[in-house]
Amino acid sequence: MRPSGLWTVAAAQLRQDWKLILPWVLLLPLLPATSVWGFDALFRDDPATLVAMNFSAGSNPAFSVLFGPAPDITTAEGFAVWRSFVLGSFFTALMAVLAVTRNARGQEDTGRAELVAAAPVGRNARLAAALLLAWGASVTVGVLAAGLAVVAGADPLPMVLLGGAYAGSGVVFAGVAAVASQLASFARGANILSVATLGAAYLLRAFADTSEAARGLLWWTPFGWVQKMEPVGDASAWPLWLCAAAGVALAGAAFVLQGRRDFGMGFIPPRSGPERGGFVATLPGLVVRQQRTAAISWIVGLTVMGAVMGLVASSLGEILLGSPQLAAIIAAQGLDAGDLSFQFLRTLLEIIALIAAVHGVQLGLRLVGEEQQGRLDPLLATPIRREGLLAWYAVAALVAPALALIGAGVAMAVANRANGGEAGVGAVVLQSLAAVPAVWILASLGLAFAGALPSLRSVAWFALVAVFVISMLGPMLRFPDAVMGLSPLWHVPDTSVGDSVAGPVLAMTALAAALLAVAFLGFRRRDIG
Repeated sequence: MRPSGLWTVAAAQLRQDWKLILPWVLLLPLLPATSVWGFDALFRDDPATLVAMNFSAGSNPAFSVLFGPAPDITTAEGFAVWRSFVLGSFFTALMAVLAVTRNARGQEDTGRAELVAAAPVGRNARLAAALLLAWGASVTVGVLAAGLAVVAGADPLPMVLLGGAYAGSGVVFAGVAAVASQLASFARGANILSVATLGAAYLLRAFADTSEAARGLLWWTPFGWVQKMEPVGDASAWPLWLCAAAGVALAGAAFVLQGRRDFGMGFIPPRSGPERGGFVATLPGLVVRQQRTAAISWIVGLTVMGAVMGLVASSLGEILLGSPQLAAIIAAQGLDAGDLSFQFLRTLLEIIALIAAVHGVQLGLRLVGEEQQGRLDPLLATPIRREGLLAWYAVAALVAPALALIGAGVAMAVANRANGGEAGVGAVVLQSLAAVPAVWILASLGLAFAGALPSLRSVAWFALVAVFVISMLGPMLRFPDAVMGLSPLWHVPDTSVGDSVAGPVLAMTALAAALLAVAFLGFRRRDIG
């Protein structure tokens, strides 16, 4: 039965959220369309490079970790599916998670849900509207992705299945977020549970794709389900029914749980605070208390990801031994197994640095969330200075992602070496340290917008997406150096060569410091709220 007031609540949520959802809806469909365009522009008249890339994509486990297993990428459809299938599904799912937790749980934290509940609106209306919003956005992304790719010149059937994978992933993880919103007592906890589940599903898919013995694990992750659609292979749409069933089942479970919990609370009760304020009663203690759960989750999650990637990388030697052609190419370049293993791990560290930067930007922009919810006014009414408040948020935004990246680097190096990998532990850890200033630049950009121009804070997320596209796809699509240089990760030095490491690291650190100066100057001069 339709909850009372459903469409009224859904319309209100759409009016509030459309600016936050629109960037996802506009950017994600461009992944397959630009892939089709890039294939036609770069490889149609260069068959030798295309054959070499097809061989490399099929034999390099780094590509399987990031993009999934490579189909035949000598066609525009195969190239588009390989480059955007897994990534598009992941980011569509992330969009759905954030939309549900923001509307199904965040409104309770701010007290706005009580105003809605005081109207002639059913209790299930907010959750149902949040699910409809996330599902609608996911389907829109899928439809646009398929349509734009077909307009770019791709065959319709593979692109329709690819768009279906985007939509299916969003439907499933919207249900995951709905359940997490009932388990956690705050939106922040629901976000942590949902994103942790999303990351675990992606990591499980990556592990299954890089290990023949673990292929059965694909059935335990929604990313494995949509992968079985094989848009440029057997082309089957039945996994979409599995995604739809899972999404509906999770939504039903969320409604049942919502009916059994207290309003404003969850099944995981918040911990009671100490009898005396102590450290928590100080400004740094308050910021640490606010950010520690998310920070610990990201640090542990990326450390585990680094360990798994290190284990995957240790199989690189077996690939070389089983591929005389690849071994000959590497020998012609004057590399040995240790050099190749290090460069492979360096590529994986770049992926982890991008993920760590997401957490840095998130922490940098959290100040705006506190401001919008009216929590900064009571603090600033005390002797606390604006500069001190921003300083501790900056410390959290810089230290947490740095620790996550370094932890991932250490775990990756140790796991790779323990499993027979050729790369040195010290060299890999040093490479992770060299990448920290690049993460700081992106986190400081978020702080700069939070401090100076909070109304334009979405630009920080656009910048992060642009860096992702440039870093991950630029080398393959042969972007010019002027474009590649826009990514901080392009400037991270290779610590395995004899060139100076200090120069690029100091330059990136100086740029991050300049962005922090903008944040402090803007926050000091602008009006709060």
